[in-house]
Amino acid sequence: MTTLRFACFALGATLTACGSSGDPTTSSTTSSTDASSSSSGVGGGASTSTSTSSSGTGGDGGAGGGSAAACTPTAGSKAIDAYCDQIKIAVLEHDGKKAGVAIRGRLSTTAGACLRVDTVDVVRADASVIQSFTVSGVALKSDDDAPWVTGDAAPELAQPCSSDTPRAEAFSVIVKGATDGGTFTGTCGSISGGSSWPPRVLLTCHENLDEPPRSGNAFIQSSIMGSTLTQMSITFPESAKITAVDPAVRILPAVWMGAPISPFDTAGWMSSTSTANGLDNVYLSQSADPLGTELCPVQPTMPDPMMKPPPIFLARIKGQAAGAAFSSEVFMSFCTRMAM
Repeated sequence: MTTLRFACFALGATLTACGSSGDPTTSSTTSSTDASSSSSGVGGGASTSTSTSSSGTGGDGGAGGGSAAACTPTAGSKAIDAYCDQIKIAVLEHDGKKAGVAIRGRLSTTAGACLRVDTVDVVRADASVIQSFTVSGVALKSDDDAPWVTGDAAPELAQPCSSDTPRAEAFSVIVKGATDGGTFTGTCGSISGGSSWPPRVLLTCHENLDEPPRSGNAFIQSSIMGSTLTQMSITFPESAKITAVDPAVRILPAVWMGAPISPFDTAGWMSSTSTANGLDNVYLSQSADPLGTELCPVQPTMPDPMMKPPPIFLARIKGQAAGAAFSSEVFMSFCTRMAM
């Protein structure tokens, strides 16, 4: 039996945070895994949003977030570099309303350190600022994957959602705040130099949902008798009220190096939904292999550190939620292929 799990790669930077909750390197899956332990998508602090690409304020702001166990950084004068990854910029569009954005990610300094997020800037490849957020009420521990801020989205943030423009590091993020012994700055994405895989910053686009999905993973099992089962397991906050999912799913792949894989459509998915532990669970399955070995390849049990990392992908699903049509791009944090 051969099992694939996404590996965590970092080049040009020291990867200090691989292996904590939410990291693909520690994930595994079986058929219809219920990821009910995912952390909350929106916390309770306040934020305001301003955009440097247009005049005036960026909107009414929204909520910050952080770990359940709040902390207070100790005083100090050190300037500390924070490592950041697993950043999701989720654009939330609604019929007849201004688009919103929810940003979350993981910050790492020293083990057990307290971090208070004060500002989040979404920037272009040249580090010029698209939109700035002032954050309050977000206190977390080093290595926590947590929500940072929500607010209205600057038009430039939402623009890629009108097409299949690549989502991997479409933008970069600069996070600043206080940590034990001083202040920290986290420079996240392509502007940080070097490269990493999976990408440190990922854009996702959603329609008629108040919060993005919490988790997603894919599983493919084939047997020597020729049968195949492909499943995708997705969790949303219960407030999404997902009632139906269409049988067609568009796949948006990204590769670290080599020839790109173009977006493609898949069909024939059977779906089921359930609600448990404050989550809406969506299961998609079919007796075929629409993802293919290029997107979800078989990997050796002990991969060579120099091997090319596997692709990642978003699954764009559509259906009905709270009585309205919805669309959501779900990051599949790992893809497991099992041959028996």
